[in-house]
Amino acid sequence: MKLYGGDLIASVVAEDNRLVKLVINEAAAYLFPADIQHQDATQPGLCYRDDSAGNALAATIKSGRIEIRHHDAYSDERVRSIMRQLMSLPEFKTDDERPEVFYQGRELW
Repeated sequence: MKLYGGDLIASVVAEDNRLVKLVINEAAAYLFPADIQHQDATQPGLCYRDDSAGNALAATIKSGRIEIRHHDAYSDERVRSIMRQLMSLPEFKTDDERPEVFYQGRELW
């Protein structure tokens, strides 16, 4: 998985209430500031669009919690697999606990 914007991870850990947005699929993950809209945050092979039109999930990260929006093409197990890939990246390996992950309001772990 290719990671874009990985430098923002440190700011989320350092500032407990810092909100960062995320667009993610199996190929890539892009973290970006909260003032940018998900549909405006694209990278090669990664595009979020409303109503499940894009190929990526939209999420927010804040205070050890990742909240992922619904996408018709992504089952719970597919999202779990993607999030395991993300958490295995060196940038996400910290001494802190693994974040809680919610998809469509349901806790995945």
